[in-house]
This record gives sequence, structure tokens and C-alpha cells, in this order.
Amino acid sequence: MGSAPDAAIFDLAQKEGRAVITRDLGFAALAADRPSHQGVLLLRFGGLRSPAIIGGLQAAMESLSATTADLAGAVVVIEPGRVRTRRLP
Repeated sequence: MGSAPDAAIFDLAQKEGRAVITRDLGFAALAADRPSHQGVLLLRFGGLRSPAIIGGLQAAMESLSATTADLAGAVVVIEPGRVRTRRLP
């Protein structure tokens, strides 16, 4: 679905009960418009390469003790050495 519109990707993920992992800020806006969602993990790693991004994501998931219930309704911003969770109303 790489070329599908963001809204279609977001809606399919929610239909399948999945969180969205992305580098695209547009998904945070979609989450704000749809308060009942499975979560958005926003990766903010600048120009780092895939192994560093994957390592950062793994560390963040461990620190969150992430399950679908923990992520539901949240936008989680993951940066090198930092994880911020924002629960949307």
C-alpha cells in the first residue's frame, strides 16, 4: 500500500486492529481526527539508516512494554534516545 493515500492506509490498519508505524507526520493528524484508533508510532530519526531506526524502534517498544491496548488512542513519537507518548482525546 506504499502508494495508497494516507487515509486508506490508516483505515485499513484500524480495520485490521493494527497500529501504524511511520515517518509521515500526516498520520498523527489522521489519528487526531479519529479518536478511536490502535495507535500511531511516529519515527523521527532524520537521516539515520534502517539498522539504527530498527534498533531505536525495538528499544522504544521494550520501554513502552507495548501491547495494542497500551498504544490504542496514542501517538508515540520515537527519536534517538527519547520516546514521547501523547494520548489523544
